[in-house]
Amino acid sequence: MRSAVSTLIPTLLILLWSGQALAGAGFADSFDLPADATYVGSETCLDCHEKQEEKLIHSPHSWN
Repeated sequence: MRSAVSTLIPTLLILLWSGQALAGAGFADSFDLPADATYVGSETCLDCHEKQEEKLIHSPHSWN
């Protein structure tokens, strides 16, 4: 028989992860983008966002 704690912890983790997924839903919709907007590539973005590059390059999201 499993203890209440061993059942409670996974349940709480699932609830927390679900909340994170729901919180991110519709994020891109909050911006007023043109209907024909497309991704222009990392180099174009980094022309204006040099500080973000420094943070991103050391994160798990980096492709380097």
